[in-house]
Amino acid sequence: MVVASPRNACTGPAIGRETVSAAPPLGVPATFRYAISAASSMAQTSWRAAYDPPPSLFVDGMALLKPTFATSVGSVVILGRVPAGPVTAVVDLPVGYVRAETTRDISTGSTSSFDVGLGNPYLGIESQNGPFVAAIGGRIPLTESDVLTAGPTLAADQHLAFIPEFASAQVLLGIDTYASPALRLRARVGPVYAHYTGPLPEPSADPQFDVDPVRGNLAGIGSAYADIELARFTLTGGASARYDPTSGSLAWADNFRADMMVGAVASSLPARPAAYVRLPAAGFSAGEAVVGFSLDVPLR
Repeated sequence: MVVASPRNACTGPAIGRETVSAAPPLGVPATFRYAISAASSMAQTSWRAAYDPPPSLFVDGMALLKPTFATSVGSVVILGRVPAGPVTAVVDLPVGYVRAETTRDISTGSTSSFDVGLGNPYLGIESQNGPFVAAIGGRIPLTESDVLTAGPTLAADQHLAFIPEFASAQVLLGIDTYASPALRLRARVGPVYAHYTGPLPEPSADPQFDVDPVRGNLAGIGSAYADIELARFTLTGGASARYDPTSGSLAWADNFRADMMVGAVASSLPARPAAYVRLPAAGFSAGEAVVGFSLDVPLR
């Protein structure tokens, strides 16, 4: 357990110890606590808590344990955080891969394919006032359908990273605070609007069977995590969720998606490796459990 000491006491402005009386995590002065927590609570790879002020680089690799429609499915997310005046700029670059085997017949045997593709990048900014954090951003529709099945490797609140022909924008509000010297609580919630940018279906020969096309989709996303900070490791557990309406352009997807995760971070190292497991809770098949490894690297 971390014990408060005069060395860790806040000597900075009112965003420090006057707001939260708990001691900061190991190796982090209290003056930096709220300067960095916006990047940790609001960043797209939301399960990881950040302990370094930006700039920083985060690399997260994930794979499905038992893919349903392919031999192997995975993704890599590269997340960068850069200070931009009073806010933090965030860039999230997802890359997916899908390997599949198709059995043709006895004479030709099976063939395999391996597709690698860019997901929909996220651009946004984040800010904080005391324990309260806010973020606004969106995804640019760049992904191709070849890596659509890489979507379940990400958390439920990042559902749009690999869906092609959808631009999106979101606003998130949350908290990042210490309930005790060794217990950190993080949560976020907000709306996300997705807009279909692809071609609409052609009218049929019989107009009575036509359905008015819908391009927009308004959904809600959220996540909550708890970090237990030990001497050399941080243990994290939590969940993320997404709710889609039945009337939007993503009505074909599960109306409610949720997952749970547990992970451990070597938080005492300068570059912090981590390992975790994410389990489906709602809206996923039983085979879509995910194992992941990540690395958080400070750039200063």
